[in-house]
Amino acid sequence: MCHAGETELNRALVGAGWALADTRYFVRYGFDQLRARWHAAGLWQGPFVAPWEWRDPQPEFTIDWQLILVVVIVPSFGLVGWARRW
Repeated sequence: MCHAGETELNRALVGAGWALADTRYFVRYGFDQLRARWHAAGLWQGPFVAPWEWRDPQPEFTIDWQLILVVVIVPSFGLVGWARRW
């Protein structure tokens, strides 16, 4: 953390909307970021892409929740499978 006198610069930048807190791993500045977003401060004035989304647009592991394949083993019938789309 960086300080300028009594001011924590990280918190001040996130609170003013000029920096983003990656709340997936670190929630320390989550409330400050929420407040900045609510007030449309700084970056939150318009659309933008978060740095971690820009660097890695495709997650390593995704689940297609719309199509789930269900496989059931029924002793008398063997392997039975079906798919359902939501």
